Parts: sequence; C-alpha cells; structure tokens
Amino acid sequence: MLFVVIYSFAANAFAQFPNQSQFPGEDNRLDTVSTKPLEQKSLNRLIMPDTMVVKYFHANNLSEIKELRDTALSDAHLYSPARRKLLPNAVTGILGGATFPMFYEEVYRRGVDIGLHQYDLYHKTANDLKLPETTSGYSVAKYAVGNTQADGYLQFELGRKYADGVYFAAELNRIFQNGDNWSHQNTGHFGTLIGGGISRKKSPYKIFYTYNSNVDKVQENGGIILVDSLPPSNNRFRETPRTITPNTQHLNREFVLQQYLSFSGKAKDSLQKPREYTLTHQFKYSWADYKYSDIINPLGTDSTYYQFFPVDTRGFRFRLEHNTISNSLAVQTFRKKRFKKRSDFFEVGAEHQYHFINYAPDTLRKNNLFLFGKWNFQPSQLLAIKTTAHFGILDNAGDYRAEADLTFNVEDWGILKGQFVNQLYEPSILQEQFNFNVTPFWNNDFQKTLSTSIKGTLELPKLGLMVGTKYHLLNNYIFYNDSIQAEQTATPLNILQVFGKLNLKLYKFHLDNLAGVQVFSEDFMQRPPLYLESSFYFKDYIFKDKLGVKAGVEARFVGAHKGMAYHPLVGQFYNQNESEIFPYPAVNAFLILKRKTFQGFIQMENAQGYLGGQNLIDQYDQRYYTEVVDYPFPNLMLRWGITWKMYD
Repeated sequence: MLFVVIYSFAANAFAQFPNQSQFPGEDNRLDTVSTKPLEQKSLNRLIMPDTMVVKYFHANNLSEIKELRDTALSDAHLYSPARRKLLPNAVTGILGGATFPMFYEEVYRRGVDIGLHQYDLYHKTANDLKLPETTSGYSVAKYAVGNTQADGYLQFELGRKYADGVYFAAELNRIFQNGDNWSHQNTGHFGTLIGGGISRKKSPYKIFYTYNSNVDKVQENGGIILVDSLPPSNNRFRETPRTITPNTQHLNREFVLQQYLSFSGKAKDSLQKPREYTLTHQFKYSWADYKYSDIINPLGTDSTYYQFFPVDTRGFRFRLEHNTISNSLAVQTFRKKRFKKRSDFFEVGAEHQYHFINYAPDTLRKNNLFLFGKWNFQPSQLLAIKTTAHFGILDNAGDYRAEADLTFNVEDWGILKGQFVNQLYEPSILQEQFNFNVTPFWNNDFQKTLSTSIKGTLELPKLGLMVGTKYHLLNNYIFYNDSIQAEQTATPLNILQVFGKLNLKLYKFHLDNLAGVQVFSEDFMQRPPLYLESSFYFKDYIFKDKLGVKAGVEARFVGAHKGMAYHPLVGQFYNQNESEIFPYPAVNAFLILKRKTFQGFIQMENAQGYLGGQNLIDQYDQRYYTEVVDYPFPNLMLRWGITWKMYD
C-alpha cells in the first residue's frame, strides 16, 4: 500500500511534464504521447481506472508505436490550435485567423515552398492520420462554440483495426467564425483526413493510402480603426474595418500511397530478434489553389489600405496553382532486442519531386531530387539518439538539412533533451516573385538562407519544473518590410530564447506558470520580447471520485513591442513602424467537468475589461488584448465545449 501511494504521487507529478519535446512550436499540451515502460503503464491504469490508452502508428513510420491517452482533467478549454503549444501563436483576433509563432521557430524545408503559411496551424497532413495498432476501435469528438452557433470548433476522429489486418481511420476538422466578433472578419477552415491499409502478419507486403484535404475560406478585414470614445463595455461592431470585401480561399489536397516489402535477416543468438529489412515506396500527388480578391472603394478606408500596390479600378486579384507529383524509394532496417530495451533504425533513400506552378502570367516547372537518410539508435535504456539528413541535387541543388536529437531520460529524476539543426534552403516562390492582377509586381534574386538552431530542455517532474533555451543564427534572412515587400538582409540575425514552466501545488490548488523571453540582435523580426502565462485552479475528484472538477482563472501577458502587421493580399506578416502593441493582460475564467471519458467546459474569455474597467485603460492605454497590430481580440466572450472519447 505504501508503494502504491508513493508511486501515485510520483505519477501525478510526472503527468505535468509528458515525455515528449516541449520546445516551442510543438503540440504538447494535449493528447500526451507516453514513452513509459509497459509495466508502469499497467500500474498507472490501476491507479487511474478512467484513463484509456490507444496505441497507434502513422503510415509513414511503422516501427514507432505511440499512445493516445485520455488524461484526467486535461486542458479541454484550450480549444484553439494556437493555444495548444507551449509558447502560443499570435492570431489576428478571432478563432481561425491568420497566425504566426510568437517565438521564432526554425522552418522545415524540403523542396519548393510557395510561401503562404498563415493557416498552416489549422491544417493536417497525411502523416497525421492515426492508425490503431490493436484490434479495437476508438473515436474522439470535440466541439466548442462561442456566443453564437456561428462561432465554433469541431473535430471528429475515429479509427479501427479489423481482425484480418485491415485498417481504417478518418478525421474531420472544422473551424467557423461568421462575423460574430468583428465586422467583415470571417473564417472557415474545413479539414478532411481519411485513410487505411492492409497489413497482415504473415504477409511481407503492406500498403496504406491517405487522402487529405484542407480548405480555408477567410475574410480578413485588414484590421480595425478603433473608436477612442467608446467605453470598456463597447459594442465591437461599431469599430470600423479597413476593408469590407476581401476574400481569401486556399485549397490544399493530397493523396499518398505508401508501400512496404519486408524480409528478415538471421539473429546472432537467442537473446536477439532478427534484423528486419524493408523496401519502401511512397507516391504522393498534391494539388493546391490559392486565391485572393477585393473590390476597391475609392471613398472608403480601403483606398489607403493598398497604398503600396498599384490600384486597379477593377480591384485586386491574386491566384496561384501548384501541382506536385513525388516518388520516393528507400531501404529501412531495424532491430529490437528481446530483453534489453535497445533498438535501432536506419533508412537511406531518394525522393524525386516534379512541381508545376501556374502563376499568371507565368508558368513555372521545377524538378527536385533529394537524397535522404535517418539513423535512430538507443545505446541504453536511458539514452536515445535520432539523426536525419537530406541533400538536394537538381533544381534545389545544394539545399540540405542535418538534424540530431538526443534524449537522456531518467524517469525518477528528470529528462534532458538536446537538438541541433543546420539547413540551407532557397527562397519561397512569393519571396522571389509576386504577381497580382496578372502582372508581376516584384522579381528578386535572393540568396539561399542558412539557418542553425541549437536547443536544450531540462524537465524535473518532482519539482514541477521545466527550463529550456534555444539559439538561432540566420544568414541571408528574408522578411517583409514596412512597404510590404520581401527584403533580404546580409546582416546575420542572432536570436536567443529562454523559457520555462513552474507548476506548484498546495492541497487541491494548483498554480501553473509559464514564461518566455527572446532577444534579437537586429530589428528584422518584430516579435514580442516577453510572454507570461499563469493559471490558478482547483482540481479534484468529487462524489466518491466519480466526477472530476477543474476550476480557475488564467492570465496572459505579451511584452511591449512594435508588433507584426498582416496584409491578406500578400498573405504575409510584415514589419511596420506606425503602431506599437502595448502590454495588456487577457484574463479567462474556466470550469471543466469530467466523467470517465467525457469532458465539458465553460469559459469566460477576455473578461479583463470588466474586471479592471477604466483602470486598465488608463494604465495600458488600450482596451483590447492584441497580438497582431490592428487585430485585437474582442472583450467578454462566453464559450463552452465538450470532448467525448469512446473505445470498444
């Protein structure tokens, strides 16, 4: 009994910091991927009987089995994808708005990049599909709605493995905001992910397919012109938008076919399993369509909104089509020892990409050939090392990326992680060329960007502490200047980031704190120097441990800085010198209830104006919480939602 009590305390403390990377930019607040030994998982299920475990894998990596856990009283109220990251993304004021990381994150580039990423956070890829590893099905439904039914988030996910080795999984995502917050600012994101495959035990051949579709229909009003005379409890629909007829539509679709042909080698002794060899082939066809349109009103505010672009009385039109066919062939080998928990994985291969880009009045064709490799090995139970690399040969000749990840895991004490990334990549299509109204606006001949990133984190679960640091060095960095045009600097840009979490507990009361600081050597990147977040809540199980309750308040705070602006015509966040984002807190109050695998929440968002009133306006010289210049968040939003996970 004493052992169970001690272990229960340690497990609860450890659950605050799951065994996965907590670098900024990774979705690590929800749906923990656990890497604990199976014996500890079994004991954990005895202690928390309402915790369900689903083992799954992705079709592009059959050797890595992950777990989707229904952790008790998770942060269900963090429904927005921008808030599910350790350090969140900045958003243009509404759910589903254009977004970028507040804290700089290194990009991943392998092949042609169009350069439109403002909605990537809401997208799924074919590699995100979860295929259940055990012969049981599961489904997850999430729904959250705001002041009206026209403002919400919906996600439905299901998967099943049938007895004869047939897999099926699907996921539906939808974000919708139909002008309920600001005039002429609407969002609609529709994501569909469906796939499956055949993998029989006695057959060396496996095949998987995935179809993925992401549709973005967004109306960004160019920001709002605040009416200073309005009181704190203002009517947000009286604020004046800068433009009223902008329309953005992005369609991204892909079909992926993954094939495996496996055979085994011979084991050296009875303590080892034989080494496995696999020949893999992946075929992918993707097609994308990017559109933007707006009608000019010569007497309205939008006549000055496009001051840096040639005005056409017919308005503005932008369109780009991008089709890609890629084939990759690789050889993989791995081995798992039976008693000692050591394993290795090695892969080497090549990928060819053919890109066809219709960018009126031009047509672009590009051929890319990349050689790639991966080597993951675990020299001991405590240490795991992962390395990946690729190198371009044809139209992307010279592009490369080399990455190494190290994890030293002593679960009773802590987890130390490190990462090194070095890459050279060519500019995006839009950075080098921008056409609208079937006319070239700029043509650049930029150099390739050289990026180096070094990261490290230390997690101490017993102390509820996690600290980390990141260093980035960017050469030939490309940004968008205050004229909303792409510009490349020859001055190296150094970025130092330090972040940490401290979770404190007294009886049933918790105080979770998060802080991030970043320093830039140059002003090419106008991101916040400081981000603070604190959450104070009560958490317990009541009614004979049948009902979980989590209730509290949370506050966010962004440090003063010039701030990035957003222009939907180019689809980019750019530097500006006319406004400044002043520090102003955002305060939310929430209540979460949980019964077995069902959770519900209700949340009052951005209530600071009613809590502080005129005092906050006098102190911070503004009345809205803002992350992007001219795109504030509305005050006092009521939102509720549910999450229901079902298992066979």
